[in-house]
Amino acid sequence: MKPKFLSFPSIIKAINGTGLATAVFFCGHSALAANGNWNVDAAGTWSTATNWSSNPTVPGTTAGDVVSFSNNIAAARTATIDGAVASRTVGTLNIGDADNTHGFTLAASGGGTLTFNNSGAGAFLNETGSVTDTISAAVVLADNLTINAAGVQAAGSGLTLSGIISETGGAKVITVGGTGAVNLSGANTYSGGTILNSGQLHIGNNSALGTGTVTVNGGAFLPRTAPRTLANAILVGADFSVGATGYNNEMNFSGAVNLGGVARTITVADTTIDPDSTFSGVISNGGLTKAGSGRMVLSGVNTYAGDTTVSAGILTIGGAGQLGSGNYAGNISNSGSIQFNSSANQVFSGVISGSGTLTKNTSATSVLSLTGANTFSGNTVINAGGGAIAISHGSALGTGIVNIGANPGTDSVAKLQLSNNITVANAMNLAGGVTSTRLENVSGSNTISGAVNFAYVGGGTTNIVSSAGTLNLTGNLSAVTVTGARTFTFSGAGDVNSSGVISDGSATVGVVKAGGGTLTLGGNSTYAGATTVSGGTLLVNGSLGNSASVNVTGGTLGGNGSITNGITIGSSAVLSPGPAIDSLAVGSASVSGTFLVDYDGTGVGSIDLLQVGGLLDITAATVDFNQLGAGLSGAYHIFATYGSISPAGPGGGFANVVDLPDGYSIDYAFNDGVSSNNIALVAVPEPAVSMLLGVVGSFCLLRRRRA
Repeated sequence: MKPKFLSFPSIIKAINGTGLATAVFFCGHSALAANGNWNVDAAGTWSTATNWSSNPTVPGTTAGDVVSFSNNIAAARTATIDGAVASRTVGTLNIGDADNTHGFTLAASGGGTLTFNNSGAGAFLNETGSVTDTISAAVVLADNLTINAAGVQAAGSGLTLSGIISETGGAKVITVGGTGAVNLSGANTYSGGTILNSGQLHIGNNSALGTGTVTVNGGAFLPRTAPRTLANAILVGADFSVGATGYNNEMNFSGAVNLGGVARTITVADTTIDPDSTFSGVISNGGLTKAGSGRMVLSGVNTYAGDTTVSAGILTIGGAGQLGSGNYAGNISNSGSIQFNSSANQVFSGVISGSGTLTKNTSATSVLSLTGANTFSGNTVINAGGGAIAISHGSALGTGIVNIGANPGTDSVAKLQLSNNITVANAMNLAGGVTSTRLENVSGSNTISGAVNFAYVGGGTTNIVSSAGTLNLTGNLSAVTVTGARTFTFSGAGDVNSSGVISDGSATVGVVKAGGGTLTLGGNSTYAGATTVSGGTLLVNGSLGNSASVNVTGGTLGGNGSITNGITIGSSAVLSPGPAIDSLAVGSASVSGTFLVDYDGTGVGSIDLLQVGGLLDITAATVDFNQLGAGLSGAYHIFATYGSISPAGPGGGFANVVDLPDGYSIDYAFNDGVSSNNIALVAVPEPAVSMLLGVVGSFCLLRRRRA
């Protein structure tokens, strides 16, 4: 007998075939879990029962419901949660076209929402295809949610949750896994945190990961549609990646990053934008390896103490960023490129190794100090406007070439500073400017034994400064691969000794001496440009065989070498052979200032000697004699020789004579038995001897007259 049914608001009494009465209670349909599969190849509303395999039951009404959008569809299809009827709750949602050709969209109208609730056991969202599937409905987390996406995703595809993800019943966590791409693009508010285990997590909104900590156990972060910035704290549990080919936007991490106490590898892909990824929060607790061909920027005041490795690409310290809070003792292995662009000062005291390059860039105000025994073989670059690299160890620059002021034609700060009595073997390529320093001796006696060259197109000036102490340049100086005339300018209160050859190379080179210190040129230089002295002292202890002229407008010219061409000593300048008593040979000399002659009667070579091969013009000169020790003795002392002299003849000579030694006069044509082209101090006879000679002469004259 077919049962008969009586309906009551909440009780249905069924009479079965035996006549026994059974009472069945329902608290509405939502009291029973219902699973269902979308089974139509068309758009439709969730609340239409015929759209489901569970017809007449509509799934998604109870915690734990398993709902699937996984049938075969011929085109992209949209299922809409019609909020005017009911929002939907699932424990597991599966989405993906059966033949992996078209995408599903789960939308909402009338304020409808999709709640994930699996009664505390954790809810699941699974994408089974590799095309774009989208949940644009707002999502509410009543349980922790695990999202798994399948398949390798092309740019723009994957599983997208574009609605706002919120939470109810306390903080909830989203875990992302699988091998595919998950795109969170809403301004999400969930607070329990995000766990990335694998796959690609696409960031489509700066608030996409809510407010909680992001735990990274693998996978990759990709910025979606625009540059993205995550302020969430990051806890790193395993290596991970940032970016991928086709995602040409910068990914920024502004929250603190905890490396988990070990060395972690972050792989940054190279895209069409630069930089590819920036970490502006503080990175702490571990070591860092930068992998991938892209550029990673660290702009926070990082505190991690482990080693840093650049296995590929570029690692940039930017903004006001630092490693080790500014004093980093970890070792750096560099097979790519390290760029220090920070406005803050930084010390690297560990060992830098590898084949990569080290660049000081951008900030003219900061100093990068290298104090370790570095072994890297790549070049060191200090770009124009890049400020200074300071070194206090002879191997601080590794073994590569040092390029200073590498952007030609600029006059901004780019310099190498030396201290601590070191010897540096690196070759130096210097760009020109007008006033900017390229090499600076800060303190101590430091030596550069490698060649120092102009190496950039165009004319200009390279400034070498010794602020204190002594800078020794034992290698050669010249101009290579340049097209315009170049000038080496030496200045500062300290001294510079250049014992190598200064030559023109591919362009004419000149030398300027300014400032208060002493420049000593000890090599046999061949440069053809002019030599100018405006301050301090220039000692030519080698030879200037080709310099167009030596013009001294201020300061002192001296030395014990030779100058083939002429010298001009201005009215405010000084000519003084030797650093003490010595001889200096020149082609010609025009002296309007002071000719300072040192003498000491106690030793061999008791007076300075100026040897002039051509014309010696002393018309406006002042000769000043400077006694260093005992007074002079002997009949004569030659202190200048010449080919010709001006003014010549009787009445000629120095315009002024200062501190003439006692008992001597000046003979401007003294004959030493070889030549009379000599200027000498000649002893003046004592008065008694002069009188005796006069008497004897008179007596002899009288006898002649009597005869």
